[in-house]
Amino acid sequence: MQATLSKNKTMQSSAKRQKVVQSTMLHSYPAYNAVDYLAAIMLQLEVMLQRFEPISRLHDCAVKNSLVQIYGRGILKHIPETIDTIFNNYIIDIDLKTRKALMEQIQKTAGTMAMEVDGVTVNKTSLLLYTLSKGDFSVFTDITRLCEFVHVRAAEVAEGVQKMEKLVAEYKTAITNMAVDNAATKDTDSSIA
Repeated sequence: MQATLSKNKTMQSSAKRQKVVQSTMLHSYPAYNAVDYLAAIMLQLEVMLQRFEPISRLHDCAVKNSLVQIYGRGILKHIPETIDTIFNNYIIDIDLKTRKALMEQIQKTAGTMAMEVDGVTVNKTSLLLYTLSKGDFSVFTDITRLCEFVHVRAAEVAEGVQKMEKLVAEYKTAITNMAVDNAATKDTDSSIA
């Protein structure tokens, strides 16, 4: 009987020790600093953008809970409170990094570039949109604002030619063909001449 009592005491004491170990394990996280938290938030936003999720999802309780489970509660004070802050502190950096990687891929791809210039009108404002294509890659590059003028003036034509020369220098390759619509025809005529 005494052997059974001592065995029960041993089991109870090990259970108490086990509870202590479990409770401390749930509340102990590796030591992270602010840079680690910011990198974690950047990674989470990159994943959200790849999934075409809105950036406001970072404020979703499930996303915050997931980050807390991985990094601990310290990450909560590093999550930006407004969408504008998220955009200014993270999304612009992600966009620039992605654009740089895309430019490098375009420069490595064999062949020459094609340029597309498209005239559009949005909210009574005429614009020219510039897009470059090379191989499997296509990238939006710039906008020329024509203001309230529907037809291209000499100033916009000169600006369009400058943009094309800048793109040739930036991507280090020639533009061999241009696809344009009727609003951008004057740009093309000037660049050929």
